Amino acid sequence: MPLQREIEVFDHTLLIEQEFSGELGATVWDAAIVLAKYLTSLPPGYFKNKRVIELGAGTGIVGLTCAFPELGAEVWITDLPKLLPLLSHNARINGLEKNVHIETLSWGEDVSSFSPPFDVILLSDVIAGCYKEDFAKLVKTLWDLSSKNTRIILSYELRSKEDLEFFKLVNEKFIYYKVDNSELDKVFQSEDIGIFEIKRRKE
Repeated sequence: MPLQREIEVFDHTLLIEQEFSGELGATVWDAAIVLAKYLTSLPPGYFKNKRVIELGAGTGIVGLTCAFPELGAEVWITDLPKLLPLLSHNARINGLEKNVHIETLSWGEDVSSFSPPFDVILLSDVIAGCYKEDFAKLVKTLWDLSSKNTRIILSYELRSKEDLEFFKLVNEKFIYYKVDNSELDKVFQSEDIGIFEIKRRKE
């Protein structure tokens, strides 16, 4: 697998550097590409004047897609400190460093510095057995960053029945549904990868 991936986004070639250091977040996973392509199917300018945040961004492919002028979002791309240099590098090589805020966000911790709520929250491939101990923290962060009007979009690749524990926790405070595959990119989709739309339950 090459260290640099190229993904066609609108009329741009999004360049994404990877690091094969054993850090899961430093690799481009298929679920991220499926979500990026799904976002490009939204109406032009859908994100204009909207505040968008990506959690557990890894290489940043999803958040950077939203930063292109065609979608026009104000984007926060977040992950743990060790991944920020890679995220900053990927923003820079695509000329998007002025379009995004790259910041540390640890799930479950105070998010008041981000001035929530956000209009859109994006997550890609953050639901896996190795993160099981963090599921409750992630759900708390989703709640803390959102309002009843926030649109949460999750891309998820089924790997283990353990992953379903996340959806049980989500269901306590949110409602969700799986987007039909007919609405996804005809090439970039898989039966094992689902896009889920999530909203807060009415209080």
